Amino acid sequence: MDSDNLNLGVTDQIVMKKIFPLVQHSIENGIEPIFWINSEGRFIYVNKAASRYYGYSREELLTMMVYDVETQFSKDSWDEDWEKAWTSHKKEKLVLFEGYYRKKDGSVFPAETTLNYIEFEGEEYLFAFINDITERKKAEEALQKYAEEMRRSHEMKIMIENVINNSPVVIFFWRAEHNWPVEFVSKNINQFGYAAEDFTSGELLYGDIIHPSDILKVRNKYTGSLEAGLKNYIQEYRVLTKSGEVRWVEERTFIEYDEDNTLTSIQGIIVDITENKRSSKFLQIQCDLGNVLAFNNNLQDTYKQVLELALHISPFDSGCLYVFDKSTGALDLVAYKGLSPQYVENDSHYNANSVFVRLLMLGNPVYKTHPEISSMTAVKFPQDEKLRATALMPVKCGGKIIAVLKLISHSKNDIPEASRSSLETIASQVGVVIERVTVEAEFNKKSSDFQNLFDVLEDFLFILSPDGCIIYCNPAFVKRLAYSKEELLGMNILELCARSQMLEAARIFSDTVAGKRSFSDIPFFDKNGIAVPVETRSVKGEWNGYEAIICLSREILDHR
Repeated sequence: MDSDNLNLGVTDQIVMKKIFPLVQHSIENGIEPIFWINSEGRFIYVNKAASRYYGYSREELLTMMVYDVETQFSKDSWDEDWEKAWTSHKKEKLVLFEGYYRKKDGSVFPAETTLNYIEFEGEEYLFAFINDITERKKAEEALQKYAEEMRRSHEMKIMIENVINNSPVVIFFWRAEHNWPVEFVSKNINQFGYAAEDFTSGELLYGDIIHPSDILKVRNKYTGSLEAGLKNYIQEYRVLTKSGEVRWVEERTFIEYDEDNTLTSIQGIIVDITENKRSSKFLQIQCDLGNVLAFNNNLQDTYKQVLELALHISPFDSGCLYVFDKSTGALDLVAYKGLSPQYVENDSHYNANSVFVRLLMLGNPVYKTHPEISSMTAVKFPQDEKLRATALMPVKCGGKIIAVLKLISHSKNDIPEASRSSLETIASQVGVVIERVTVEAEFNKKSSDFQNLFDVLEDFLFILSPDGCIIYCNPAFVKRLAYSKEELLGMNILELCARSQMLEAARIFSDTVAGKRSFSDIPFFDKNGIAVPVETRSVKGEWNGYEAIICLSREILDHR
C-alpha cells in the first residue's frame, strides 16, 4: 500500500469529520429553503427550512419534482418546459429570478430564487436557494398604493407611512437627473444613519451614498433600462452609511412614463441584504475549506490554497503564510503571493525569540499599517513596495498556534469589520487543514520502514479509531478477509463479527478502550461469510498523533 493511500486511510476518517459536519450544519440549518435538484428536475436533497416552508416532510419532498411546488411548471408540459429551463440554467450557470411556490396546504408564496448550475463527478445539479419575498411584495404593493392615494387621504397616508417606516424596506422617489436627487424618502432611512431631510433638503443626492466602486455599474443599469424601455428592474450594490460602514442593498426600481412615453417619475425600494451576503460568503468559505481538505494532500499545494482562500477577502491583494518549526519555535515562510522577491527574501524567517514571534504568540489578531508592522522587526522592506493595511492572523489547532497569515493591501489603509470577521472565520478553520497535511508530511518521512514491516507481516495488523472504525489494515488482513482495502477502511470492526456475538464484541471493545482488557478470541467473518478463528491482542496508543487502538490478530489454523 503506497504512502499516499495510507495517508488518506489514516487521517481522512478522523480529521475530515471536523470540517464537513460544519459545512453540512450550515446548509441543513440555514434560515431559507435550500434544494439540490438533478437533471430530471427531482429533489435529491432538501434542508430543514424547506420542510418548514412548504409543509411537507423531508421524505415527501425527496419523492417530488420541481413542478410539484413551482407554479410556472405543470405536469402536462413538464418534459418540454424543463428541458428549456435546464438548458438555460446550464448556459447561464448562475441565475436569479422571482417565482411563486405552492405549499402542501395549497397556499402560494412569492420567492426570489438563486440557482447555481454545478457539475460534480460526472453528474449535473442545480443548487437552489429560495428567499421568501412575501414582505417585499407587500411593500411593493404598499408603494403602488401609496403613490395612488397619497394626495387623496391624509389619514391613509399616515397609516401607510407607519407600515413602511416600521419595515426594513426603504422607499425613494427620485428625479431623473444626475446622481438622482431625492423628492421623497421614508423615515426608516435612519437604519443607514441618515435622516430623510438629509436627502429631501438637497444636502445629499442618492448617488452620494452609493459605493464609489459600484456607482458606474448603477448608472449603466439605469441608463440601459431607460434605453430598453423597461418599467422595472432589480440590482444589487453597496452603499455607505453615515458612519462610513459598507452595506449591501437590493434595489427594485419602478419607472413611469406618460401616454407620450415620456419619463414622468422614478420610484424605488431598497432592502439591506448585508447579512445574506455574509451568510453566503461564510458558506462559500466552508465549501472552499472542504475542497482544500478533501481533494489535496500535497503539503506545498495546501499552503498555497490556504493563502489563496484568505486573499479572497477584500481589501487584501498580497500576503504570506508562515508555519512554526516544532523543534525550534522559529517562524518560516511557506507560501506567498503578490510580493517582490526581495521582500520574500527579507521576510522568510523569524527566530523564536524575535519581537515579531513573541507578539504573534500572544494569540491575538493584529490590524495595522505595514510600516507599523515593519517597525516591530529589524527587517528592511523595499520602499517601492507601497504596502498599506496589514493583518497578522495567528492560526490555531487544538488551542496551539501552528501558523500565521500575513495579509496586505496595496490600496487601502483600513480593514473593515466585515473583512476582519471573514478573516477570523477562515483562521479558525484552516488550522486543522494545515495540521493535517503537516502531520502527513512528517509521517511520510518516518513511515517507509514501518510500512515494509507491516506489508510482510503474516499476522493481521489493524488499527481502530476510538469508535471502532478501521483506519489502517495491513495486506494480510485485507487478503484473508477477501475485502478490498477501500471496503475495510472506515468499516466498524463489529461488522466483521457474527450477529450473535456483536454484543459481546462490543463489550470487549469498550473494555479495551477503557484499558481494562487486551485479549479477544471472537472470530472474524470474511466477505463470503466464512468464519476466520483468531486470537486478537489490543493496546491503546496513538496513531499519527491521534488516540487509537492497535490490534494484532493471529489466525488459529488448527481450527479451520
